[in-house]
Amino acid sequence: MKKLFSLLTLALLTLSVGATTVTDVITAADLAATGTAYTDFSGVQKNTAVYAGQSALNNNANIQLRSKNSNSGIVSTTSGGKLVSVKITVASGSNTIDVYGSNTAYTAASDLYASGTQGTKVGSTSETATITVDGDYEYVGIRSNNGAVYISSIEVTWETGDAPIQDDVAAPTFDPEDGTTFTTDSLDVTITGPAGSTIHYIVGDNDEEEGETPVTVTLTETTTIMAYAEIDGVESDLVEATYTKEETPVYEPWEGTEHYVAADDKGDFGGTAGAFNVYKAERPGINLAISNGTIAADQGVYAYRIYKNQTITFTSQVGNITMIQFIGVASNPVSNFGEVEGMTYDGNNGTWIGDAATVTFTATAAQVRATEIIVTVGERPVVLNAPVITPDNNTVFAGSQQVTITCATEGAQVYYMIDEGEATLYEGPFTIDASCKVSAYSVLGEQTSTTVSANYILGTEINNIADEKTVDNFYIYNGEAVVTYQDKNNGNTWIRDNSGSIVIYGYYVPTMEQGDVIEAGWTAKYAIYKNVPEFTNPNGVTKSEDDPVTVEPLVRETLTEANVNEYVVLKGISVLADTANTKKFYNAADSLILYNQFNLADSLVNFEEGKLYDVEGISYIFNETTVELYITKVTEHVAAEWQVGDVNHDGFVNVGDVTALIQFVLGNTPEVFFVEQAQINGDTDYNVADVTALIQIVLNGN
Repeated sequence: MKKLFSLLTLALLTLSVGATTVTDVITAADLAATGTAYTDFSGVQKNTAVYAGQSALNNNANIQLRSKNSNSGIVSTTSGGKLVSVKITVASGSNTIDVYGSNTAYTAASDLYASGTQGTKVGSTSETATITVDGDYEYVGIRSNNGAVYISSIEVTWETGDAPIQDDVAAPTFDPEDGTTFTTDSLDVTITGPAGSTIHYIVGDNDEEEGETPVTVTLTETTTIMAYAEIDGVESDLVEATYTKEETPVYEPWEGTEHYVAADDKGDFGGTAGAFNVYKAERPGINLAISNGTIAADQGVYAYRIYKNQTITFTSQVGNITMIQFIGVASNPVSNFGEVEGMTYDGNNGTWIGDAATVTFTATAAQVRATEIIVTVGERPVVLNAPVITPDNNTVFAGSQQVTITCATEGAQVYYMIDEGEATLYEGPFTIDASCKVSAYSVLGEQTSTTVSANYILGTEINNIADEKTVDNFYIYNGEAVVTYQDKNNGNTWIRDNSGSIVIYGYYVPTMEQGDVIEAGWTAKYAIYKNVPEFTNPNGVTKSEDDPVTVEPLVRETLTEANVNEYVVLKGISVLADTANTKKFYNAADSLILYNQFNLADSLVNFEEGKLYDVEGISYIFNETTVELYITKVTEHVAAEWQVGDVNHDGFVNVGDVTALIQFVLGNTPEVFFVEQAQINGDTDYNVADVTALIQIVLNGN
């Protein structure tokens, strides 16, 4: 039995015993990569060969190489002898792996991508295989031929000539290193020696043991480990490491608050993602643990970051936690914790109230960021709530508006400001009659709440879409409008009333269908975008409880800018396709563009040569000047047998036809007028007699 404390220094003679071979086994554990990012490595020694290169570690802990960027692969920078064979054990995938031999030392994996430095290709494989090398080569290179490859291990076999007696063995290393302290129940220590070595070790006062490298021992108390490595009877120097177990401290109970400030902790954790703890020394006995996150700047302000679906846990050994206050940021507010029993949210912030030694929150909705966290143990102070201003922010009103402010904290006083005015004690509702910003905060003893604000906008009441409007002013619509079309892909809603049509821009209108009646009293800002009138920033647009109505398209022979936003139909038209744009078509009669803006299925906009169609859609102005029809429906045209008197061809004989005929008789021909249906009394003139006859048809039905 060898003695650990009397290692002999041997003067060894090299004995020639014939040619011999050695095999270097390379796995992901030997290389520098710890994740999917490609990482350079060098100085990886296996027997006498030394390796360098660049690789990544895939999710299954395999070596990952790629051909992209021409710098990934594994090369030998120091020879291991004469190259005999290379065994590639493929973990997954089917891409090709190339093996090269060279008699010039490689310097980096990038050498494998240049014809002058890559050497000679000695073999390729896309599956687990051993490549036997023909020829004499002192260096080896391995790379992907194309794309990513995933390798479990690489075994490089060298012929070393005469086999020498081992004359030097490196001492083993300890992981974790000497001097480590631990507070957990146990600590695993790994002792690693040179490849192929046997580890001899003594743990504390125990007897000597041995095992093939690496060896792992488990410690449960303060212990010293002594060890040496041995290869073919040659022993390394003796090394030792001491590990100290620290007992879990017992803290004296206390009551009060502990502040966690991200800016104070950024030096320890800033920019590094992963699990981490924050222990407080000022008031010991509480710690904060984040399962996966970091501490980093948010617009210049440092914040604790809890990534989505990760947790933050508070543990107290000094008494139950009764309140936790989070000071959040707008980009990722505390409300991303979702519904949590005992938690209330106030803007970006949140407050939990309860009674527990351990409290855990999960960022369920999205990442949570907090610049400061205040933990209270024992009796908690009165929580001062921020005031609530009513009505809601961005309310549009006509004439005047009453404003009410409340605070949920009993005994708190509220102060408010109008625009940049002086703070005034709130004593009851007050009235505003102009656009302004109302701000307010609460005061209780020495505490002052956050300031909240609400903007109010003076608007103008209108009853019709066609009422006079000014760009950028807000309006309160009190009329009865119906939906003509809603583009559910882009969020625009077209409406009309008896006076005209307009579009409500954006995703602020709930889902509606054609014919839905909109409840009066909604508000919006009037704008003109590239010659298209529109309502923006709508608020309060809701569907009325009234039954939907039938919406008929307005019959037009052609379209001009005056028809913008109208829901129309062009009847009996021949349609031509645009050979360069599958969404664009033309009315053969006037080259009006018919555009598949709403992405109807190809089968719904399939026009055949020689046929006539009725095309419904929204009249729009593209790029300020081009009038187009955005298609909503296409049907094959059926020639109508128009009734006598239906001079506007809307399919009905009514007061609209009477009005149109009167204009025609007076010499003011309407934009849409069909003279064939205007001859009512059977003579050849168009005069008041025809008007009288048409009125009788409308009144009496004949």
